[in-house]
Amino acid sequence: MAIIYQEREQGYGDPYKEPLPSSKPPAFEIHTVDKKLHLKTYEALVESGLTFVTPIKSISVSELKANKETAPLIGRMGYICSSEEMQPTAPPEIVVAINPNDFRIKKSNDLSTTKQIKKIEEQEAILKKKLPKDVRDVISVLKPPKPSILIQLDLAYQRQKREVLFTDWVGRTDQQTLANPPITAVVGRNHPEDQLVVGDWRSALPNPHVYAVFVVVLPLIA
Repeated sequence: MAIIYQEREQGYGDPYKEPLPSSKPPAFEIHTVDKKLHLKTYEALVESGLTFVTPIKSISVSELKANKETAPLIGRMGYICSSEEMQPTAPPEIVVAINPNDFRIKKSNDLSTTKQIKKIEEQEAILKKKLPKDVRDVISVLKPPKPSILIQLDLAYQRQKREVLFTDWVGRTDQQTLANPPITAVVGRNHPEDQLVVGDWRSALPNPHVYAVFVVVLPLIA
C-alpha cells in the first residue's frame, strides 16, 4: 500500500531557463510494509551508505521554534525567513535516511532548479540499481525536501553526532517564499560555527552555495 503525497504547486520551472513539463512539484509515495520488509529496507539502505536514519515529525518551521524540545537549538538559529507561505507548512510524518558524506550532491551547486532536480533523479537511479527490487519499490526520494525536514535533520544530527550537518553550504528546498519572481527557501550555514539559517534564493538563478540534497523516505510499518 502507498499513500501519494502530492506537494502543492510551488511555481517550479525557471522562467529564464528551460521550463518543466508541469509546474507542479513531484509527488512522492509513502509506502506501508510489514516488519520484515521494513527491516530489510533499513539494512539495505545502511549497507548502501545511507547510515543516518531519523524520524521526521509533521511540524512546521514556526512550530519548531515554539516546541520545548527543539527550542533550545532553534533558539540558536540565525535568520529565519518570515514568509507566511513557508513558516506554517509542515511535512508528513515520515522516516528518512541520508548518507552524511554525500548528503549534498556533488556538482549540484550553481545549477538551475530543473537541473538540480535532475541531479537528484540521477542519484536515485544509482541507488536503486544497488537495491533488491522489493526494497527499491518501497522507497521514495524527496525532490527536494521541505525546510522543516532539513531543519529537523540538522537538529537530529547535532543530537546524535555532536556536530552540524550543514557546514558551509545551504540546501535547496521545495518551499516557495515568493511567487513573482519565484523565490524558494534554503537551509544551511556559511561556517560550521554559524547559526543555522533559513533563507531564500531566486529559483531561476544558479548559486554556487546552494546544493541539491539526497534524502530517501523509508516505508512505514503497516
